[in-house]
Amino acid sequence: MIFFVSAIISSLKLIRHNYKLIFKTQIDYKKIKILFSLPRSGQHFFKNIIYSYLEQVHGFGNGIPKITSNTFLPKEKNIVHGFESDLKDNFISKLTFSNFEFTKIKRPIEMNQINYDIIYHSHHPIQYNNLIDFNKIKGVILYRDPLEATSSMVLLYIFHRMRNRKISIDNISDFKKEILNRSDLTIKFVNYWSNLKKKNPENFIVINYDDLLKNTFSVFVTVLNFFKIELNKDILQNSIEINSKDNLNKLKFENPRLITDKHQLEIKNKIQEIVKEYFINKKFDYKKII
Repeated sequence: MIFFVSAIISSLKLIRHNYKLIFKTQIDYKKIKILFSLPRSGQHFFKNIIYSYLEQVHGFGNGIPKITSNTFLPKEKNIVHGFESDLKDNFISKLTFSNFEFTKIKRPIEMNQINYDIIYHSHHPIQYNNLIDFNKIKGVILYRDPLEATSSMVLLYIFHRMRNRKISIDNISDFKKEILNRSDLTIKFVNYWSNLKKKNPENFIVINYDDLLKNTFSVFVTVLNFFKIELNKDILQNSIEINSKDNLNKLKFENPRLITDKHQLEIKNKIQEIVKEYFINKKFDYKKII
């Protein structure tokens, strides 16, 4: 019996391994479009606008965001472009490559169902992801100052993943393990994409987080041209406006993860001091841009 169970487990592992290899070879790397970023680096803002734009350009919907409640965290809300249930023609299917569950619902014969008209997102290499050959991809790297990105990522993790523990200026040293762990993720992300971009500079463009916020229209023109997506300036401007902070407030969108009050800001600044010291000790050039 033990041998039988062991054989089944081994067979399943082999199937998954072979599936990964098949998946990598089935992707059309000339068409796939991916955005890479650290957490807390503007990827939600980027995706809201690009999904809204693509929805309108490809006729999937009107590009207006829908506010839905988060069933796991009832006080939090999500932004969805398109409906997943009764208005499927208005829904852009979003394939998450970094989620290994993908292999449980897709089969190699269905690879042609990948939607090459949309842009996918990944935090690779800080999250598990081995379904893509990253030497073949063409992607946008969303880059935020490492100190800002890391401290914001730490706050998000502590406030929303460690709700049984309260952080303050007085006990911040108790969270040093979590702070340094996220600092290592930032180092890994920056070093990985810096090295890969040097190898294949024509395959990547880097979008600065501050530039994304201040020069949103010109940034998306650059992205659309890079991915050879049809540019409609009127639709782009409309997508930016309807996904603006002011408009989302009118739609009653409020997400605690997007709020940094004065108390959190004080803690964030202290976290940055710890992160900066760690970066220096690791000889990581946190001022460099990918």
